[in-house]
Amino acid sequence: MENYYFVGIAGTGMSRLALLFTKLGIPVSGSDRFYPDQQNHPMLERLALKNIPIYPQDGSGITEAVTTVVISAAIERDNPDLKKAVSMGIPIITRSQLLADFFDSHKGYGITGTSGKTTITGMVTTVLRHVNYPHTYYCGDDICDELPLKSPCLDGDDVVMIAEIDESDGSPVLYHSQSAVISNVSLDHKGLGELLDIFEKFANQCADTLVMNADCLSSMQLKTRIKDKNIVTFGIHNPADYFAEKISLTRQGVYFECKGLSYHLRVQGLHNCYNALSAIALLDNMGIDAQAIRDGMEKFNGMHRRLELVAKKNDIHIYDDFSHNPEKMYAALNTLKQTCMRLYLIFRPHGFGPMLMLRKKLVESICNALSASDMIFFLDIFDAGGTADRSIHASDLVADLQKSGMNAVYVESMETVADMIKPHITQGETVVVMGARDPYLSRFARKLASDLLGSVE
Repeated sequence: MENYYFVGIAGTGMSRLALLFTKLGIPVSGSDRFYPDQQNHPMLERLALKNIPIYPQDGSGITEAVTTVVISAAIERDNPDLKKAVSMGIPIITRSQLLADFFDSHKGYGITGTSGKTTITGMVTTVLRHVNYPHTYYCGDDICDELPLKSPCLDGDDVVMIAEIDESDGSPVLYHSQSAVISNVSLDHKGLGELLDIFEKFANQCADTLVMNADCLSSMQLKTRIKDKNIVTFGIHNPADYFAEKISLTRQGVYFECKGLSYHLRVQGLHNCYNALSAIALLDNMGIDAQAIRDGMEKFNGMHRRLELVAKKNDIHIYDDFSHNPEKMYAALNTLKQTCMRLYLIFRPHGFGPMLMLRKKLVESICNALSASDMIFFLDIFDAGGTADRSIHASDLVADLQKSGMNAVYVESMETVADMIKPHITQGETVVVMGARDPYLSRFARKLASDLLGSVE
Protein backbone atom coordinates (compact mmCIF):
# COMPACT_ATOMS: atom_id res chain seq x y z
CA MET A 1 0.00 0.00 0.00
CA GLU A 2 1.08 3.57 -0.66
CA ASN A 3 2.44 5.56 2.28
CA TYR A 4 2.27 9.28 1.56
CA TYR A 5 4.45 11.91 3.25
CA PHE A 6 3.11 15.48 2.97
CA VAL A 7 5.69 18.27 3.12
CA GLY A 8 3.78 21.27 4.48
CA ILE A 9 0.95 19.13 5.81
CA ALA A 10 -0.79 21.96 7.70
CA GLY A 11 -1.48 23.95 4.54
CA THR A 12 -5.12 24.29 3.49
CA GLY A 13 -5.04 22.01 0.46
CA MET A 14 -2.43 19.61 1.85
CA SER A 15 -4.22 19.06 5.16
CA ARG A 16 -7.57 18.44 3.45
CA LEU A 17 -6.09 15.77 1.21
CA ALA A 18 -4.24 14.19 4.14
CA LEU A 19 -7.49 14.06 6.13
CA LEU A 20 -9.37 12.55 3.18
CA PHE A 21 -6.75 9.82 2.71
CA THR A 22 -6.75 9.07 6.44
CA LYS A 23 -10.54 8.74 6.36
CA LEU A 24 -10.15 6.23 3.53
CA GLY A 25 -7.52 4.21 5.40
CA ILE A 26 -4.55 5.33 3.30
CA PRO A 27 -1.37 5.80 5.45
CA VAL A 28 -0.33 9.44 5.73
CA SER A 29 2.35 11.37 7.63
CA GLY A 30 4.06 14.68 7.07
CA SER A 31 6.04 17.69 8.20
CA ASP A 32 5.35 21.37 8.59
CA ARG A 33 7.38 24.51 9.18
CA PHE A 34 5.11 25.35 12.12
CA TYR A 35 6.02 22.10 13.89
CA PRO A 36 7.05 21.78 16.71
CA ASP A 37 7.15 25.50 17.60
CA GLN A 38 3.42 26.10 17.02
CA GLN A 39 1.70 22.91 18.13
CA ASN A 40 -1.39 25.01 18.93
CA HIS A 41 -1.70 25.69 15.19
CA PRO A 42 -5.39 24.89 14.45
CA MET A 43 -4.69 22.45 11.63
CA LEU A 44 -1.78 20.76 13.41
CA GLU A 45 -4.12 20.16 16.34
CA ARG A 46 -6.72 18.66 14.04
CA LEU A 47 -4.21 16.40 12.27
CA ALA A 48 -2.91 15.22 15.64
CA LEU A 49 -6.46 14.30 16.71
CA LYS A 50 -6.57 11.98 13.69
CA ASN A 51 -3.27 10.39 14.86
CA ILE A 52 -1.40 11.54 11.76
CA PRO A 53 2.37 11.51 12.53
CA ILE A 54 3.92 14.98 12.13
CA TYR A 55 7.64 15.82 12.03
CA PRO A 56 9.83 18.93 11.79
CA GLN A 57 10.91 19.88 8.27
CA ASP A 58 14.44 18.59 8.77
CA GLY A 59 14.32 15.31 6.84
CA SER A 60 13.81 13.18 9.94
CA GLY A 61 10.38 11.97 8.87
CA ILE A 62 11.56 10.67 5.48
CA THR A 63 12.23 6.95 5.94
CA GLU A 64 12.21 3.84 3.79
CA ALA A 65 8.56 3.30 4.79
CA VAL A 66 7.59 6.38 2.72
CA THR A 67 6.56 5.43 -0.82
CA THR A 68 5.66 8.90 -2.14
CA VAL A 69 6.47 12.44 -1.04
CA VAL A 70 3.75 15.04 -1.68
CA ILE A 71 4.63 18.72 -2.03
CA SER A 72 2.68 21.93 -2.61
CA ALA A 73 3.59 24.83 -4.85
CA ALA A 74 4.89 26.66 -1.76
CA ILE A 75 7.68 24.16 -1.06
CA GLU A 76 11.08 25.45 -2.18
CA ARG A 77 13.73 23.26 -3.77
CA ASP A 78 16.17 23.56 -0.86
CA ASN A 79 13.65 22.11 1.62
CA PRO A 80 15.45 19.45 3.75
CA ASP A 81 12.61 16.94 3.34
CA LEU A 82 12.63 17.36 -0.41
CA LYS A 83 16.41 17.02 -0.62
CA LYS A 84 16.35 13.83 1.44
CA ALA A 85 13.57 12.33 -0.68
CA VAL A 86 15.64 13.03 -3.79
CA SER A 87 18.73 11.45 -2.23
CA MET A 88 16.74 8.31 -1.36
CA GLY A 89 15.11 8.09 -4.78
CA ILE A 90 11.58 8.42 -3.35
CA PRO A 91 9.02 9.55 -5.96
CA ILE A 92 7.81 13.13 -5.53
CA ILE A 93 4.40 14.38 -6.66
CA THR A 94 2.58 17.68 -6.25
CA ARG A 95 -0.60 17.80 -4.18
CA SER A 96 -2.50 18.98 -7.23
CA GLN A 97 -1.32 16.06 -9.37
CA LEU A 98 -2.05 13.53 -6.62
CA LEU A 99 -5.57 14.84 -6.12
CA ALA A 100 -6.16 14.92 -9.89
CA ASP A 101 -4.94 11.33 -10.25
CA PHE A 102 -7.21 10.21 -7.40
CA PHE A 103 -10.13 12.16 -8.89
CA ASP A 104 -9.59 10.70 -12.36
CA SER A 105 -9.50 7.16 -10.94
CA HIS A 106 -13.13 7.65 -9.89
CA LYS A 107 -16.14 9.13 -11.65
CA GLY A 108 -15.30 12.72 -10.81
CA TYR A 109 -17.43 15.84 -10.79
CA GLY A 110 -15.22 18.92 -10.57
CA ILE A 111 -16.21 22.33 -9.25
CA THR A 112 -13.93 25.21 -10.18
CA GLY A 113 -14.03 28.96 -10.87
CA THR A 114 -12.74 31.96 -8.98
CA SER A 115 -15.55 32.23 -6.41
CA GLY A 116 -18.08 29.95 -4.74
CA LYS A 117 -16.27 26.62 -5.21
CA THR A 118 -16.29 25.58 -1.55
CA THR A 119 -19.97 26.42 -1.03
CA ILE A 120 -21.08 24.75 -4.27
CA THR A 121 -19.13 21.62 -3.32
CA GLY A 122 -20.84 21.64 0.08
CA MET A 123 -24.28 22.11 -1.47
CA VAL A 124 -23.80 19.24 -3.93
CA THR A 125 -22.43 16.97 -1.19
CA THR A 126 -25.31 17.78 1.18
CA VAL A 127 -27.88 16.83 -1.45
CA LEU A 128 -26.02 13.59 -2.27
CA ARG A 129 -26.01 12.73 1.43
CA HIS A 130 -29.70 13.56 1.66
CA VAL A 131 -30.46 10.96 -1.03
CA ASN A 132 -27.70 8.59 0.25
CA TYR A 133 -25.88 8.68 -3.10
CA PRO A 134 -22.51 6.84 -2.83
CA HIS A 135 -19.78 9.46 -3.01
CA THR A 136 -16.75 10.99 -1.43
CA TYR A 137 -15.71 14.63 -1.56
CA TYR A 138 -12.72 16.92 -1.30
CA CYS A 139 -13.35 20.49 -0.24
CA GLY A 140 -11.48 23.55 1.03
CA ASP A 141 -13.37 23.64 4.32
CA ASP A 142 -15.92 21.81 6.45
CA ILE A 143 -19.66 21.61 5.89
CA CYS A 144 -21.57 23.01 8.86
CA ASP A 145 -23.74 20.27 10.42
CA GLU A 146 -22.76 17.67 7.84
CA LEU A 147 -25.45 15.06 7.16
CA PRO A 148 -24.53 11.43 7.92
CA LEU A 149 -24.07 9.02 5.01
CA LYS A 150 -25.66 5.61 5.55
CA SER A 151 -23.38 3.72 3.17
CA PRO A 152 -19.57 4.04 3.40
CA CYS A 153 -17.77 6.41 1.08
CA LEU A 154 -15.96 4.73 -1.82
CA ASP A 155 -17.84 1.47 -1.21
CA GLY A 156 -18.62 -0.07 -4.58
CA ASP A 157 -18.06 0.60 -8.26
CA ASP A 158 -20.71 3.30 -8.61
CA VAL A 159 -19.14 5.77 -6.19
CA VAL A 160 -18.52 9.28 -7.50
CA MET A 161 -16.11 11.94 -6.27
CA ILE A 162 -17.09 15.58 -5.84
CA ALA A 163 -14.05 17.85 -5.73
CA GLU A 164 -13.38 21.54 -5.35
CA ILE A 165 -10.65 22.31 -7.87
CA ASP A 166 -8.46 25.29 -7.02
CA GLU A 167 -7.46 27.51 -9.91
CA SER A 168 -4.76 29.44 -8.05
CA ASP A 169 -1.99 27.02 -9.07
CA GLY A 170 -3.32 26.35 -12.56
CA SER A 171 -4.20 22.76 -11.65
CA PRO A 172 -7.68 22.55 -13.29
CA VAL A 173 -5.79 21.51 -16.45
CA LEU A 174 -4.94 18.20 -14.72
CA TYR A 175 -8.55 17.06 -14.24
CA HIS A 176 -10.87 15.01 -16.45
CA SER A 177 -14.39 15.49 -15.09
CA GLN A 178 -17.49 13.55 -15.95
CA SER A 179 -19.47 16.79 -15.55
CA ALA A 180 -18.28 20.04 -14.03
CA VAL A 181 -19.07 23.54 -12.82
CA ILE A 182 -17.15 26.69 -13.72
CA SER A 183 -18.77 29.07 -11.25
CA ASN A 184 -17.36 32.32 -12.66
CA VAL A 185 -14.15 33.86 -13.97
CA SER A 186 -12.70 36.99 -12.37
CA LEU A 187 -9.35 38.49 -11.42
CA ASP A 188 -7.83 36.70 -8.45
CA HIS A 189 -4.56 34.78 -8.21
CA LYS A 190 -3.92 35.07 -11.94
CA GLY A 191 -4.71 37.46 -14.77
CA LEU A 192 -7.90 36.96 -16.78
CA GLY A 193 -6.08 35.82 -19.90
CA GLU A 194 -4.26 33.05 -18.06
CA LEU A 195 -7.42 32.02 -16.20
CA LEU A 196 -9.39 31.74 -19.44
CA ASP A 197 -6.68 29.48 -20.91
CA ILE A 198 -6.74 27.27 -17.78
CA PHE A 199 -10.51 26.94 -17.71
CA GLU A 200 -10.69 26.33 -21.46
CA LYS A 201 -8.42 23.28 -21.14
CA PHE A 202 -10.35 22.08 -18.10
CA ALA A 203 -13.63 22.42 -20.01
CA ASN A 204 -12.36 20.57 -23.06
CA GLN A 205 -11.36 17.64 -20.81
CA CYS A 206 -14.91 17.36 -19.39
CA ALA A 207 -16.72 14.28 -20.72
CA ASP A 208 -20.35 15.24 -20.32
CA THR A 209 -22.06 18.42 -19.08
CA LEU A 210 -20.42 21.74 -18.29
CA VAL A 211 -22.30 24.20 -16.03
CA MET A 212 -21.50 27.89 -16.61
CA ASN A 213 -22.61 31.31 -15.35
CA ALA A 214 -24.75 33.23 -17.87
CA ASP A 215 -24.36 36.46 -15.86
CA CYS A 216 -20.54 36.41 -15.90
CA LEU A 217 -19.13 38.18 -18.97
CA SER A 218 -15.79 36.37 -18.78
CA SER A 219 -17.55 33.02 -18.44
CA MET A 220 -19.60 33.73 -21.55
CA GLN A 221 -16.42 34.77 -23.35
CA LEU A 222 -14.96 31.41 -22.30
CA LYS A 223 -18.10 29.65 -23.56
CA THR A 224 -17.38 30.81 -27.12
CA ARG A 225 -13.98 29.09 -26.95
CA ILE A 226 -15.37 25.69 -25.92
CA LYS A 227 -16.31 23.38 -28.77
CA ASP A 228 -18.39 20.21 -28.94
CA LYS A 229 -19.48 20.22 -25.29
CA ASN A 230 -22.90 20.06 -23.66
CA ILE A 231 -23.07 23.42 -21.85
CA VAL A 232 -25.93 24.41 -19.54
CA THR A 233 -26.14 27.84 -17.97
CA PHE A 234 -27.42 29.35 -14.74
CA GLY A 235 -28.25 32.95 -14.00
CA ILE A 236 -30.43 35.64 -12.50
CA HIS A 237 -30.25 38.54 -14.95
CA ASN A 238 -29.64 36.93 -18.35
CA PRO A 239 -31.59 34.08 -19.96
CA ALA A 240 -30.31 30.74 -18.64
CA ASP A 241 -31.23 27.07 -18.49
CA TYR A 242 -31.44 27.32 -14.69
CA PHE A 243 -32.91 30.74 -13.99
CA ALA A 244 -33.86 32.11 -10.56
CA GLU A 245 -37.11 34.04 -10.15
CA LYS A 246 -38.97 35.69 -7.26
CA ILE A 247 -35.76 36.09 -5.26
CA SER A 248 -36.06 37.22 -1.63
CA LEU A 249 -32.95 37.97 0.43
CA THR A 250 -33.26 37.88 4.23
CA ARG A 251 -31.02 37.37 7.24
CA GLN A 252 -32.66 33.94 7.56
CA GLY A 253 -31.54 32.98 4.05
CA VAL A 254 -32.50 33.17 0.40
CA TYR A 255 -35.84 32.28 -1.21
CA PHE A 256 -36.23 31.79 -4.96
CA GLU A 257 -37.93 29.74 -7.64
CA CYS A 258 -36.27 27.67 -10.35
CA LYS A 259 -37.95 25.41 -12.90
CA GLY A 260 -41.28 25.62 -11.05
CA LEU A 261 -39.93 24.66 -7.60
CA SER A 262 -39.58 26.98 -4.59
CA TYR A 263 -36.23 26.89 -2.82
CA HIS A 264 -35.18 28.08 0.64
CA LEU A 265 -31.46 28.37 1.40
CA ARG A 266 -30.35 28.69 5.01
CA VAL A 267 -27.41 30.87 3.92
CA GLN A 268 -27.46 34.59 3.15
CA GLY A 269 -26.68 36.57 0.04
CA LEU A 270 -27.41 36.83 -3.66
CA HIS A 271 -24.08 35.12 -4.36
CA ASN A 272 -25.46 32.01 -2.66
CA CYS A 273 -28.41 32.06 -5.03
CA TYR A 274 -25.85 31.77 -7.85
CA ASN A 275 -24.03 28.99 -5.96
CA ALA A 276 -27.30 27.12 -5.49
CA LEU A 277 -28.28 27.43 -9.16
CA SER A 278 -24.97 25.91 -10.27
CA ALA A 279 -25.36 23.06 -7.76
CA ILE A 280 -28.94 22.43 -8.92
CA ALA A 281 -27.79 22.33 -12.54
CA LEU A 282 -25.01 19.83 -11.80
CA LEU A 283 -27.22 17.60 -9.65
CA ASP A 284 -30.04 17.64 -12.19
CA ASN A 285 -27.63 16.54 -14.89
CA MET A 286 -26.40 13.77 -12.57
CA GLY A 287 -29.95 12.43 -12.59
CA ILE A 288 -30.95 13.41 -9.04
CA ASP A 289 -34.71 13.90 -8.59
CA ALA A 290 -35.71 17.59 -8.66
CA GLN A 291 -37.77 17.39 -5.45
CA ALA A 292 -34.90 15.62 -3.69
CA ILE A 293 -32.53 18.40 -4.81
CA ARG A 294 -34.93 21.01 -3.39
CA ASP A 295 -35.29 19.18 -0.07
CA GLY A 296 -31.58 18.48 0.21
CA MET A 297 -30.63 22.11 -0.50
CA GLU A 298 -32.79 23.23 2.42
CA LYS A 299 -30.70 21.02 4.73
CA PHE A 300 -27.48 22.83 3.77
CA ASN A 301 -26.37 25.01 6.70
CA GLY A 302 -23.37 26.60 5.07
CA MET A 303 -19.61 26.15 5.14
CA HIS A 304 -17.19 27.11 7.85
CA ARG A 305 -15.67 30.57 7.26
CA ARG A 306 -18.20 31.40 4.53
CA LEU A 307 -20.21 34.15 6.24
CA GLU A 308 -20.26 31.86 9.26
CA LEU A 309 -22.17 33.36 12.18
CA VAL A 310 -19.85 33.07 15.18
CA ALA A 311 -22.01 34.79 17.79
CA LYS A 312 -24.96 37.15 18.28
CA LYS A 313 -26.26 39.12 21.23
CA ASN A 314 -28.48 42.18 21.57
CA ASP A 315 -28.85 42.26 17.77
CA ILE A 316 -25.07 42.46 17.34
CA HIS A 317 -23.82 39.80 14.92
CA ILE A 318 -20.22 38.59 14.51
CA TYR A 319 -19.15 36.65 11.41
CA ASP A 320 -16.08 34.76 10.25
CA ASP A 321 -15.45 34.84 6.50
CA PHE A 322 -12.88 33.56 4.00
CA SER A 323 -13.36 36.29 1.38
CA HIS A 324 -10.09 37.71 0.11
CA ASN A 325 -10.44 38.88 -3.49
CA PRO A 326 -12.46 41.91 -4.72
CA GLU A 327 -15.46 39.95 -6.01
CA LYS A 328 -15.79 37.73 -2.94
CA MET A 329 -15.34 40.62 -0.53
CA TYR A 330 -17.95 42.74 -2.29
CA ALA A 331 -20.48 39.88 -2.26
CA ALA A 332 -19.97 39.17 1.44
CA LEU A 333 -19.86 42.81 2.58
CA ASN A 334 -22.85 43.79 0.46
CA THR A 335 -24.83 40.89 1.95
CA LEU A 336 -24.04 41.95 5.52
CA LYS A 337 -24.80 45.61 4.81
CA GLN A 338 -28.37 44.73 3.84
CA THR A 339 -29.23 43.89 7.46
CA CYS A 340 -27.01 46.06 9.68
CA MET A 341 -26.74 49.72 10.62
CA ARG A 342 -22.94 49.81 10.72
CA LEU A 343 -20.31 47.26 9.76
CA TYR A 344 -16.91 46.67 11.35
CA LEU A 345 -14.54 44.93 8.91
CA ILE A 346 -11.32 43.34 10.19
CA PHE A 347 -9.32 42.16 7.19
CA ARG A 348 -6.00 40.35 6.79
CA PRO A 349 -4.80 40.46 3.16
CA HIS A 350 -3.78 36.95 2.09
CA GLY A 351 -0.46 37.58 0.34
CA PHE A 352 1.94 40.15 -1.08
CA GLY A 353 1.60 39.02 -4.71
CA PRO A 354 -2.21 39.14 -4.68
CA MET A 355 -2.20 42.57 -3.04
CA LEU A 356 0.20 43.97 -5.63
CA MET A 357 -2.12 42.71 -8.38
CA LEU A 358 -5.50 43.36 -6.72
CA ARG A 359 -4.80 46.58 -4.79
CA LYS A 360 -6.91 48.94 -6.89
CA LYS A 361 -9.87 46.60 -7.41
CA LEU A 362 -9.90 45.49 -3.78
CA VAL A 363 -10.07 49.10 -2.55
CA GLU A 364 -12.83 49.81 -5.09
CA SER A 365 -14.84 46.79 -3.91
CA ILE A 366 -14.64 47.83 -0.27
CA CYS A 367 -15.63 51.41 -1.14
CA ASN A 368 -18.56 50.20 -3.23
CA ALA A 369 -19.83 47.88 -0.49
CA LEU A 370 -19.29 50.06 2.60
CA SER A 371 -19.94 53.65 3.63
CA ALA A 372 -17.94 56.28 5.50
CA SER A 373 -19.74 55.42 8.73
CA ASP A 374 -18.42 51.84 8.67
CA MET A 375 -15.10 51.03 10.34
CA ILE A 376 -12.30 49.15 8.56
CA PHE A 377 -9.30 47.59 10.30
CA PHE A 378 -6.45 46.22 8.18
CA LEU A 379 -4.08 43.70 9.75
CA ASP A 380 -0.62 42.94 8.34
CA ILE A 381 -0.49 41.10 5.02
CA PHE A 382 -0.17 37.37 5.69
CA ASP A 383 3.43 36.30 5.10
CA ALA A 384 3.76 32.69 3.94
CA GLY A 385 7.54 32.99 3.69
CA GLY A 386 9.57 32.35 0.56
CA THR A 387 10.79 34.92 -1.93
CA ALA A 388 7.68 37.08 -2.28
CA ASP A 389 7.94 40.73 -3.35
CA ARG A 390 7.24 42.51 -0.04
CA SER A 391 7.16 46.01 -1.49
CA ILE A 392 3.53 46.52 -0.46
CA HIS A 393 2.22 46.95 3.10
CA ALA A 394 -1.25 46.86 4.62
CA SER A 395 -0.88 50.56 5.45
CA ASP A 396 -0.67 51.29 1.70
CA LEU A 397 -4.18 49.93 1.19
CA VAL A 398 -5.39 51.82 4.26
CA ALA A 399 -4.03 55.04 2.75
CA ASP A 400 -5.92 54.30 -0.48
CA LEU A 401 -9.15 53.79 1.48
CA GLN A 402 -8.65 56.96 3.51
CA LYS A 403 -8.15 58.96 0.30
CA SER A 404 -11.53 57.62 -0.82
CA GLY A 405 -13.17 58.94 2.34
CA MET A 406 -13.38 55.63 4.19
CA ASN A 407 -12.87 55.20 7.94
CA ALA A 408 -9.89 52.84 7.73
CA VAL A 409 -6.94 52.20 10.05
CA TYR A 410 -3.91 49.91 10.07
CA VAL A 411 -3.74 47.69 13.16
CA GLU A 412 -0.38 46.23 14.10
CA SER A 413 -1.73 43.71 16.60
CA MET A 414 -4.93 41.64 16.63
CA GLU A 415 -5.05 42.02 20.39
CA THR A 416 -5.97 45.73 20.15
CA VAL A 417 -8.96 45.34 17.82
CA ALA A 418 -11.57 44.56 20.49
CA ASP A 419 -10.61 47.67 22.49
CA MET A 420 -10.91 49.79 19.34
CA ILE A 421 -14.41 48.50 18.50
CA LYS A 422 -15.93 48.20 21.98
CA PRO A 423 -16.55 51.93 22.63
CA HIS A 424 -18.50 52.25 19.37
CA ILE A 425 -20.47 49.07 18.75
CA THR A 426 -24.17 49.08 19.53
CA GLN A 427 -27.40 47.24 18.79
CA GLY A 428 -28.06 46.49 15.11
CA GLU A 429 -24.40 46.48 14.10
CA THR A 430 -22.23 43.72 12.63
CA VAL A 431 -18.58 42.66 12.87
CA VAL A 432 -16.86 40.47 10.27
CA VAL A 433 -13.37 38.97 10.42
CA MET A 434 -12.26 38.39 6.86
CA GLY A 435 -9.31 36.85 5.07
CA ALA A 436 -7.69 33.66 3.83
CA ARG A 437 -4.54 31.62 4.57
CA ASP A 438 -4.00 32.80 8.15
CA PRO A 439 -4.96 29.67 10.15
CA TYR A 440 -5.59 31.68 13.32
CA LEU A 441 -8.31 33.98 11.93
CA SER A 442 -11.18 31.72 12.96
CA ARG A 443 -9.85 31.44 16.48
CA PHE A 444 -9.41 35.22 16.56
CA ALA A 445 -13.03 35.75 15.43
CA ARG A 446 -14.31 33.66 18.32
CA LYS A 447 -12.10 35.42 20.86
CA LEU A 448 -13.24 38.78 19.48
CA ALA A 449 -16.85 37.68 19.93
CA SER A 450 -16.15 36.77 23.53
CA ASP A 451 -14.33 40.06 24.19
CA LEU A 452 -17.11 42.15 22.66
CA LEU A 453 -20.20 40.26 23.73
CA GLY A 454 -19.23 38.12 26.71
CA SER A 455 -21.62 35.17 26.96
CA VAL A 456 -23.57 34.75 23.73
CA GLU A 457 -26.77 33.18 22.44
